[in-house]
Amino acid sequence: MVRRATKKDRKKYTRKRKEIILIATEGKNKTEQNYFREFNKSIKDCSIIFSEGNNTDPVNIVHDALNSADKKGLESQNGDSIFAVFDTDFKKESQILEARKLAERNGVEIILSNPCFEVWLLLHFRYSTHGYQSNNEVIKELTYVWPEYRKNIDSFQQLRNRCEDAIENAGRLKRFHNETKGTKLVERCNPSTDVDKLVTRIIKDQRKLNPL
Repeated sequence: MVRRATKKDRKKYTRKRKEIILIATEGKNKTEQNYFREFNKSIKDCSIIFSEGNNTDPVNIVHDALNSADKKGLESQNGDSIFAVFDTDFKKESQILEARKLAERNGVEIILSNPCFEVWLLLHFRYSTHGYQSNNEVIKELTYVWPEYRKNIDSFQQLRNRCEDAIENAGRLKRFHNETKGTKLVERCNPSTDVDKLVTRIIKDQRKLNPL
């Protein structure tokens, strides 16, 4: 939970520090961490950090985020925010719903990809409403349009010039699902992703990322 500062706490601040964005990801999967960590080289007004813990189930990923936020003393008044990033990965919808409820009660935003994070990477290259039967199917299509892709690579720097395209395609995909299925919930829409929300939060009103 992002802690609210008391009057006593506020007296300690002599100057405003950078906003902190804390991200909890699944287990030891470094793909998402490598991607978001690279933003620190381009964004000057916030700092991206990651939670401790190696949990892979949705509820405990949210718990990891809350525990790390508490240890690091994140403050809502400083603009700090917490995100839990994970894949549907064909998990039971009840698990995701439980994680959403816990997150909403504690100021955490869920960032979900269906079926996996690579959907977000694929949207940098193309828009498609084609549903996937497995994560490997997404990765196969991604490597077709981006042969250099490998798991755990630092993908952000290679894709940064396509970031606006990915944001636009992710929004377009949500609109498609809302019109055809009557919902924008990512766990019910294959393919879909909320990563555009987190990326937009990081870059805020900047339409172009700062040069390296």
